[in-house]
Amino acid sequence: MSYAHLDAYSRLLRGAYEAAVTNQDWPVAPRRLIEASWHRSLAAGIDPENTRAPLVFDLDYIDDIREAHPLQPLLPLISQTLAGLADEIGHVMIVTDAHGRVLWREGGSSVLRRADQIGLADGHQWGERNVGTNGIGTALATGRPMHVYSEEHLMRVLHVWSCSAAPVTDPDTGRVIGCVDISGTARTLHPATVALVGAAAKLAESELALRMHERDERLRRRYESLRGRPGILLSPTGRVISGDPAGRLGERVPLLDG
Repeated sequence: MSYAHLDAYSRLLRGAYEAAVTNQDWPVAPRRLIEASWHRSLAAGIDPENTRAPLVFDLDYIDDIREAHPLQPLLPLISQTLAGLADEIGHVMIVTDAHGRVLWREGGSSVLRRADQIGLADGHQWGERNVGTNGIGTALATGRPMHVYSEEHLMRVLHVWSCSAAPVTDPDTGRVIGCVDISGTARTLHPATVALVGAAAKLAESELALRMHERDERLRRRYESLRGRPGILLSPTGRVISGDPAGRLGERVPLLDG
C-alpha cells in the first residue's frame, strides 16, 4: 500500500472509527481483520480514551521472568534481524510473551521515551483485552502477522503509531509462546514491514525447531541401550520421539499432572 493510498484509507478510517466508538452505524467498515478486532475490543469493555497499557509485572522480578522464557536464548537472533531496522529509522523492537506482556525492547532513546508515555515498555501488557486493537494483541488474537495502522488502533492515543507484529509458535507444543513487533510513527512504518517481522518470527521458530531436534537426538543417544525393548521415548511435553514404529500413539501422549 502506497502512502497516497494510506492517506485515502486514513480518511475512511476516521469516519468508521468515530462511528464505532460512539456506537453509531458505520458509514464504511475498515478491513475485515480490523473490524473483527474492534468488535472484540469493544465487547471486552476497552475504553478508547485510555492512554497507556497496564503494568502487570513487578519490574524487580522481570529479569527472572525473562531468564525463564523460551525466547530468551533467541533474543540476539531476533535483535539482529529487527533491531537494525529500529535503529535505522527510529522505531522500537518489542518481544512479548504469549499474553502480550513486554519482556524486551530495543530502540533509540527518543522513540523509547515516546513509547514510555503509552506503556510500550517492559512489564506492560498489550493484549487485545488490555488495550484493544494493536499489532501485538491482534497478532496474538488471530495467530497471524498483523500490521495495525494509525486509526486502526482502538485507543485514540495510539493513532500516531503504527506497528507490525507476528506471533512465535513453539514447534514442540504447537502453542504460541510470544510475539515480535516493530512499532513507530504512523508515517514512517510502512505496512510492508510486517513481512520482515513475520520472517523474524519464522526464523525464531526454525531455531527453536533445530534446538528441539538436537535435544531429541541427545535423548535417543542417552537411551540407546534400551532400543528393542517395549516402550516409547517421550519429550518432557509428551511428544513421541521414538519407540512407536506403527504410529499408533500419534505425535503426542497426554501426561499426567504431577
